[in-house]
Amino acid sequence: MTSRPLEATDYQMLKAALDHDNFDHDSPQDYASEGTESQVYEDGNGPIAVFRYSMALRISAVWCNNLDTLRNAKSAIKFFNDALAKAKDHGFTSIVFNTQSPTLAKFCIDQFGFEERKGEYVRNV
Repeated sequence: MTSRPLEATDYQMLKAALDHDNFDHDSPQDYASEGTESQVYEDGNGPIAVFRYSMALRISAVWCNNLDTLRNAKSAIKFFNDALAKAKDHGFTSIVFNTQSPTLAKFCIDQFGFEERKGEYVRNV
């Protein structure tokens, strides 16, 4: 088995794999987007898989008092502004988090432009 960088000539193979898979995936363009690296793994029978690497800053948080919504919102605003600056400074291409709180998810979508993607919240840097 060998691996090699994804090439433009792999586009149709990648598109077919994504179109025929049972699971929801990103687009073929995402596998070649700036800030990512994609590798094709193959053997004597041809391509097996395409794996994509990306630089994502994954964050998690806990508030000391979930009912103190005003202070929590203020700290979230300060934190996400700080995280965005740190992500840019360190070459990350996105910020990612998970939450069980619909309130936090809506706040981050409305205030910071996060998008829900397959159960995660993502903002490109």
